[in-house]
Amino acid sequence: MPLRLVDAPPATEHQEQAGSAPIVALEMVQLKAEYERQLAGMAAAGEAAAAEIAALRRERAGHLEQVAQERRVAAEFSKKLSVSQKDLEAATAASAVLQTERDRAIAHLAALQLSREKVADGLGRSDQAEWEHRVTSQFEEDIESYRKRIRTLLAERDALRIKQEKMSARLAELSAVAGHIG
Repeated sequence: MPLRLVDAPPATEHQEQAGSAPIVALEMVQLKAEYERQLAGMAAAGEAAAAEIAALRRERAGHLEQVAQERRVAAEFSKKLSVSQKDLEAATAASAVLQTERDRAIAHLAALQLSREKVADGLGRSDQAEWEHRVTSQFEEDIESYRKRIRTLLAERDALRIKQEKMSARLAELSAVAGHIG
């Protein structure tokens, strides 16, 4: 706001011309000072805005990195889940093979028993007891071997199922986190 002189006596024309130069110079100095204050204020506001923009950019970069990391984790988890599912399918297939082998062993046992009966008719009682003992021992060994294989496969299947459940729970958790972020 320019300053004006007030309550000055009326000046003559020559005095007006001579006196107006200092007033104009004073007004120019005041205008320049006001202009410089405004420039300083605008510069400070510009610096504050630039700092705020930089902070927002850093925050956005951090958020984008977090989202990228979560996507990497979800992709890795998805791969592991796929591998676990394939392992579970393989264990299930192996279990089916073992069950088929067990059924074959039972059929083989039935054939051996029939054969034993036929041989028993042709052998004496002492030879028959020895032969029955050998057949029974072999059969018991075969059964125990199959049982061990079945237990092993069932344990593997159960372990894979537990692993798959854990991975599914983790995937659901990551999906929920990603849902909140997105």
